[in-house]
Amino acid sequence: AESGNHSIVVVSDNPSHNKYTVSQCLQHVLTILQSLLPELQELVIFSDGSASQFKSRYMLKHLTKLARDYSVLLCWHFFATSHGKGVVDGVGGTAKRLVYEDVIVGKTCRNAADFVRLLEDKNTPIILSELLPSEIDDAENELKPTFDNVKPVSDIQKVHSMTLFDVDDIECRYYSNSDDAKEIHF
Repeated sequence: AESGNHSIVVVSDNPSHNKYTVSQCLQHVLTILQSLLPELQELVIFSDGSASQFKSRYMLKHLTKLARDYSVLLCWHFFATSHGKGVVDGVGGTAKRLVYEDVIVGKTCRNAADFVRLLEDKNTPIILSELLPSEIDDAENELKPTFDNVKPVSDIQKVHSMTLFDVDDIECRYYSNSDDAKEIHF
């Protein structure tokens, strides 16, 4: 595979969007990307800045582990929170619309597995992954001790760009091109 853009949708029957769900979604995405791009060295992520999902001390700490586990440099840029107009919103919206078209004509979609099956039948370039509720439960059991001991990160909601540069070390900037950077050591 070549480098470039890959649209990935992770679906689950678990409706929670907490730190454990997000951690597992990230692992699914990184696993998929490593299979597509075995020489992957750097991953730049763009998302909104939802504190409950992405922009939290727990996710920053966990990202240092993921960067180490997957041997990849991670950079994360946060858009303004809750605008719902980003590319990722379009990918998810497209996936939902395509499945809804099938539901309108009488096909059944009762769970995440049905959603994946219906969308795979459409032959879209969207890469699909089902996140099982048991994976989220396992992540909570594994990560809770670590998350319980993560120190607070001051002004985290003002950060719009961060780069992991070493195990347990993150560089945060108010904007991706800011001269001022703050290093966080976990």
